[in-house]
Amino acid sequence: MDRNVILISNDPSFIFVITTIIDQLELNLFSIEKKDNIWKEINEKKPRIVIWDFSELTGIEKVNEKIHNYVSHDCHLLLFSNAISGLSHLKDGRLHLFEKPFSPSEISNLIKEITS
Repeated sequence: MDRNVILISNDPSFIFVITTIIDQLELNLFSIEKKDNIWKEINEKKPRIVIWDFSELTGIEKVNEKIHNYVSHDCHLLLFSNAISGLSHLKDGRLHLFEKPFSPSEISNLIKEITS
């Protein structure tokens, strides 16, 4: 079972909450700092889960396309944003959308389910 998780965020409070969850679940956490190489790094590290604090609402449709074209079929993307409500049509078995604020226990339970 792959226990690698990639975190993409520049929000210190979001990073703290997610890091706490990942540490409690004893998973391996990697961070991506530069957003220009995101898809290359995801493809190289082949994580089980990508957690993305996504601020640009206009790019979410492209993310949905790229995850299906460039990321392994068993990788899950947890996408967090302040404006997710109109995008429920993008949800599927691999793309999970969460509006901020979110419930840490809900995220923890989903990650447990994905990694077990």
